[in-house]
Amino acid sequence: MSHVSTVKTSIRDLNILKETLKALGLGYYEGQNIKGQYLGAGQKVDLVIDNKGDRNIGMKKDAEGNFSFVGDFYFLKGGKKNFTEDIIQKYTVMKLRAELRKSYAAASVSEIAQEDGSIKLVANL
Repeated sequence: MSHVSTVKTSIRDLNILKETLKALGLGYYEGQNIKGQYLGAGQKVDLVIDNKGDRNIGMKKDAEGNFSFVGDFYFLKGGKKNFTEDIIQKYTVMKLRAELRKSYAAASVSEIAQEDGSIKLVANL
């Protein structure tokens, strides 16, 4: 029984994705195969996220330029939903910060964690 699945995202900026993974304490490798019990020799992906387990998760770019999570999430600590949502949320915050810095060099942005787990961004332009 295969546990391999794909989670589509709107992540498009590889550099921000790498910064996001670093900020979350996750290592990554480029241009390697992800490994897992049901993947045999592995599956080629653009970026392998090192989740400190024997079943790494990959990021693969699709035809539209979006990166999708690919891998065996079955034994992933915290589960697929938490893993992917944490990365997507942090990526979104970091991408917004980068876009604000491009448009407003002197902008300062602060993050305020909300009780429901969301993040409120406050920008002073």
